[in-house]
Amino acid sequence: MTLLMALATQVVLMCIGYRYAGSVSRAMSEQTESLQAEQFQRNTLNELSDMNSLMLLLQTSDYSNLFRNLMKLRPEEYVAREKELLNEKLDSLRISPELFQSIYFIGSNQNQLSYRKTVGGEFKEMPDLNIDALSYAKIYDFFISNYNQISRYGKGEYLSKYRETSGLLSEENRASIEAMIDDLDDQPVMVRGNKNILVLFVLNKDLFRRVMPDGIGDARFSVVNAKDQLLWSTSDEASFRSAVVQAQGTDKEGADGNRHTVLPLPTFDLRIVYTSEKTDDFLKQSDLLRRLVLVSGLTLAAVSIFTYAYLKQIFRPFRTVSSRLKNKLVNANNEMVLLPIPEAIVRNRFRRISMRTQFMIMFSAALMLPAVVNGLLFSRTINSEVSSWISQSADKLGKWSVTSIGNQIRYAKNVTNQIGSSRQFQNYLIDNQVNRAVSEDQVDLKLFPGLNDISYFVLLDDSGKSMYSSIFSNNIDNFKTDFRLLENRDDAYWLTQYRDVFNHLSVAVVKRLDIQFQNRAAYLLVVPKDTLFRLVETDQIRVAFVITDSNGERVNAYRTMTEASKSGLTYRYSDRLAGTSWKIELEFMFNDALVKSQAFQQQYALSIMLVFVIAAGAAIAMAYVLTRPIQRLRETMHAAEGDGIPRQLDQEQRGELAGIVTSYNRMIAQLELTTAQNRRITEENAQNKIRQNELMSLKTQAELHMLQAQINPHFLYNTLEMINMQSMRNGNREVSSTVNALADLLRYSIAKGADTAPLDRELNHAANYLKIQQARFGSFDYSFEIEAEARPYPVLRFILQPILENSIKHGFEGWEEGGRIVIRAERLEAGLELTVSDNGIGMSEKDRARLETEWASGLSEWSLEDRGIGLKNVYLRLKLYYKEGMSMAIESGPMQGTTVRIRLPWTEGEEA
Repeated sequence: MTLLMALATQVVLMCIGYRYAGSVSRAMSEQTESLQAEQFQRNTLNELSDMNSLMLLLQTSDYSNLFRNLMKLRPEEYVAREKELLNEKLDSLRISPELFQSIYFIGSNQNQLSYRKTVGGEFKEMPDLNIDALSYAKIYDFFISNYNQISRYGKGEYLSKYRETSGLLSEENRASIEAMIDDLDDQPVMVRGNKNILVLFVLNKDLFRRVMPDGIGDARFSVVNAKDQLLWSTSDEASFRSAVVQAQGTDKEGADGNRHTVLPLPTFDLRIVYTSEKTDDFLKQSDLLRRLVLVSGLTLAAVSIFTYAYLKQIFRPFRTVSSRLKNKLVNANNEMVLLPIPEAIVRNRFRRISMRTQFMIMFSAALMLPAVVNGLLFSRTINSEVSSWISQSADKLGKWSVTSIGNQIRYAKNVTNQIGSSRQFQNYLIDNQVNRAVSEDQVDLKLFPGLNDISYFVLLDDSGKSMYSSIFSNNIDNFKTDFRLLENRDDAYWLTQYRDVFNHLSVAVVKRLDIQFQNRAAYLLVVPKDTLFRLVETDQIRVAFVITDSNGERVNAYRTMTEASKSGLTYRYSDRLAGTSWKIELEFMFNDALVKSQAFQQQYALSIMLVFVIAAGAAIAMAYVLTRPIQRLRETMHAAEGDGIPRQLDQEQRGELAGIVTSYNRMIAQLELTTAQNRRITEENAQNKIRQNELMSLKTQAELHMLQAQINPHFLYNTLEMINMQSMRNGNREVSSTVNALADLLRYSIAKGADTAPLDRELNHAANYLKIQQARFGSFDYSFEIEAEARPYPVLRFILQPILENSIKHGFEGWEEGGRIVIRAERLEAGLELTVSDNGIGMSEKDRARLETEWASGLSEWSLEDRGIGLKNVYLRLKLYYKEGMSMAIESGPMQGTTVRIRLPWTEGEEA
């Protein structure tokens, strides 16, 4: 019993802990997946924005004039110089090969140049490729149908649109088009340009992979365009890729059984699909249940050993007493010897603490200690596992955060490089702002969407003097910068420990421009917005971070780490930011996990307190049950000592107590043996007296039977026969017939034997009864309609006479003639149907319903008086004999007669 209660306690604690672990597991899985998906969405948007900025820049006149100014009609030296300058401009943009694979600049006709720029490689002319040739080949319209969209087609799809047989195409045109198709095969492509120039951006196949960190497990992401083309996916499984394309909603189960979360990229007409398995949570991947069961098993084993040892110690004195009693009870001659047990044994063996108290201590310890120990061990094990899960989540989210901020840093540098390399932007700064001149080639700042993500920018000379600022342009002296911070390098670089115009410690990106102002080098200083370093977070998972440079100086921070540590369950992650010498330290606050942990601890504490209460009650109850036999033995001995009557005890238990009870019972049995011998003589005398009384009683009963035998059925039959003979001599045949009917009726009524009789005999009895009643009243006639097959059918006796009596007494009450009774018997497939019908006054619907209600109320409500002759008597006897196999119904109405219908089950073979 103790082990069962201890097991039940551990099961309850295990269920609470496992439920808490499952709750945290599901919450951490869902929240981590949600944040991963949102981080991927944000990183992808930044990547696409960076790409879009570059595309817009490449469509400006700085980069497109070479392909729309009839360069094939100009001097070769001029064309070569312009080509070299353009190639230098393209190289100065530092386009990442992870973003673009190549760029096609295609002129409108054969007088325009067309080039293919391989990122990080050659700048190759394609003299036989132009918009006119693409139009003749029907490829141009196909490109335009995908304008400003990222698309991905295989070679076969391009060739299906390609009209190779066009007479307007030369062999050189065909070769150039087919070479381009080979280059575009299964590559993500973005189409831009206008009627004068077509720009094809061939993207890197793994464009989207660099927005996600390495080592984040089996997270699966995909990018799908508006035409349901799968542009990129982390999985190559065909079934998975098909299910991803079909995914349209949010958090819906796909055809592959996975859960797909769809996040839109509306600006670029794309959607992201994040896929996770339905069962992919931390709990399913851990061995927590096995460890909890192992801890529970060890605890149960310890409880078993403790209980066995303690009980053995408790019952040790009883084993000693039992062995003493057994050895002293009978001597060598098998004679009973009653010797006292030395008191020294009792004093040494039995403790001063009562047995009941010892049992209570044992049961309380056996239940409470495992509850406390298991509570602590379960809590430690579960919290350790949960901590591991949260640590894994923090590790994943940390990698995503580092990647996200790294992308933001790269994006800010790219924006600075792009606008700093733009000749139009440079002219806008120098001519329009510094010289206050009006340029004929006005630049549209909308071509540089990256400017939306910066706080302000400043144009500086190499002495740090401000020549222009995008804000506070009337006080440009406020933007003077230490010239030592301006480095002579071509690529953009970061400044840390920079004091902005508001005297806030900030960061800035600096780019040396390819222009001079008053024979001095010019620099572009860009101060990004604070949102550059913000991360995705939720109410359940908050984040704080600090970014430091190589000298340990703070670059940027969001929430203080101390504030984060005080607000909830926190985990830290640190790493280097790619492309910089900076280090980021993040701290994630898992508020939801903290709430669940607090609820878990409260439930454990309440459960343990409840176990304490139950253990105390159980200990008292068990101690009472176990000490009850000893108490009974003690009470029995005291009672025998008081009244001198020895009593034995029922031996229901085994073990040490059973030995003491057995010895005690043997002693009592030996004492009772002598008493029984004396009692036997007294009992024999009493039995002789009883036999004499019984003989006298038998004699009296015999005399009574002799008196009763003087009046018997034969005496009645002889008397009726004498009346019949005298009626015959006097010629009164009606009296003779009536007497014969009465004799048969009496003979049937008092006959001994079975409870049933053939239907034929029951019908004869009914006929005799009707004959007598007809002779008495003369107000009715009767008839029988009996099937021959029904006559041998065994039925319960005396079931027709009460019904006939009811018809005569009640149906024909007050009638002098005209009554009619019909008795029918019909053999059915399942039994026999008896019908007694009369044309009497009938009964009302209320009386009929009342009678049937009394039948339906059950036999328990009928009194002895109801078992007389009548319909109730018949129903009662049929119900008792046939049980549920019978049915009895009444059909009647005022002045419409009465029909009683009885159905009996088939009992063929029963002795009548």
